[in-house]
Amino acid sequence: MPAILLDGNAVASRIRRSLAERIKTLPRQPGLGVIVVGNNPASAIYVRRKQKACAEVGILSLRIDLPATSTESQLQDAIDSLNADPAIDAILLQLPLPAHLDEKRIMISLPKLPDMVKKVTELLTAVQRLARRIDKIEGGSK
Repeated sequence: MPAILLDGNAVASRIRRSLAERIKTLPRQPGLGVIVVGNNPASAIYVRRKQKACAEVGILSLRIDLPATSTESQLQDAIDSLNADPAIDAILLQLPLPAHLDEKRIMISLPKLPDMVKKVTELLTAVQRLARRIDKIEGGSK
C-alpha cells in the first residue's frame, strides 16, 4: 500500500472552518474563561494556543492572570467572577497551580461544563493534537 501524504495544516484548517460555521449558527457566541496562576512558560504557550484556537472558530476567550502568590480566596474570587459572567460558558483553570494552593479543593469548586461547550473544547483540542502529529510526520519525511 503506497504511503499517503496528508497535509495536516490543510485538514485542520478545514475542520476549523467547519466548526466556525457551526458556531455561527448557535443562538449566541460561546465563551471560555481562562485562569492562569503564576508564570509557568509551558502553561503560557498552552493557553495562548487555546486562545488562538478560540479566536479562529469564533469562541470568546477571556483570560484572567493571577500572580503566583495569590491566595485560594483570590483564585476563588476569579472563578466566581467568570462563573457569574453570562458570556462565559466554561472555565479553564490552567494547571499546575502553585504548591501552596489546594488544587483538589479548587477543582471541585469549578462549575461543570455545559455539553455544547465541552464538545467544542474537545474538538478544538483534537484538531490541535492532529495538526501537531501531522506536522511531526511531515517534518520527518522531508
